[in-house]
Amino acid sequence: MKKKKEEKGGEMDITKILPKECIAEIISRTSFRHACCRLSLVSEAVKSAADSKLSFAIDKLSRKKCYMLSTRALTIIWGDNPRQWEWISPAQLRLKAQFKAHFVSLSAYGRAQLRLAVQPRFAEVAHLLNVRWLDIQGRIETQFLSPNTTYGAYFVYTTGIHCNNLDYPVNLYLRTGNEMEGEASIGYLLPRKVSTVPLRPEGRLSHWRKDQWMEIEIGEFFNGQDDGVVVMRLWENEDPGWKSGLVVH
Repeated sequence: MKKKKEEKGGEMDITKILPKECIAEIISRTSFRHACCRLSLVSEAVKSAADSKLSFAIDKLSRKKCYMLSTRALTIIWGDNPRQWEWISPAQLRLKAQFKAHFVSLSAYGRAQLRLAVQPRFAEVAHLLNVRWLDIQGRIETQFLSPNTTYGAYFVYTTGIHCNNLDYPVNLYLRTGNEMEGEASIGYLLPRKVSTVPLRPEGRLSHWRKDQWMEIEIGEFFNGQDDGVVVMRLWENEDPGWKSGLVVH
């Protein structure tokens, strides 16, 4: 029996031959975009994945799926107002000497934490120019994640050279599936040593990573085998005034 070929140009789509796990393994052994650019020569499906709002990786220790949500996959209050947020390439921000990055990452515990590469995973970032109310929300369908796995959701970031009022508390919230609305946790985006707030109540603290970026945990959840949606949100606990200096990846 002859193998079925694509009608266009008689080419065969390898994504219809190889198992998804095999393709994922190939992608995980190199940079996501580099692998996708090579595979896209014979597969439109992989090409579209390279330009998607998700960045995918497989942790080498746990073999679990990890995802990073791009800025375009997030809901940012006032994000469409050019006077408050600007959408710009990382290269342009480097020229301004203000390049930093933020994203929401999902990592499988075990500790299969997804670490940020120096090279940005997405071509566009959102730079906070000036906003009174900070509110960022992300969503991901559990069908993309590894089943029967405990995941941690993190907001990974650093601050720009010129940042204002980022040392006040923020609310961190995570909800999965059919869970009822729960209480948010309190967190701080800036370490204590650089804070201008003298006293802080108990809450989650950010910390420096080995790659010189910072991260704060939004929450954790267990992904079973039922399809659902995970909602992650970070928003202000109080209003200290106008804020600037974040760059969301």
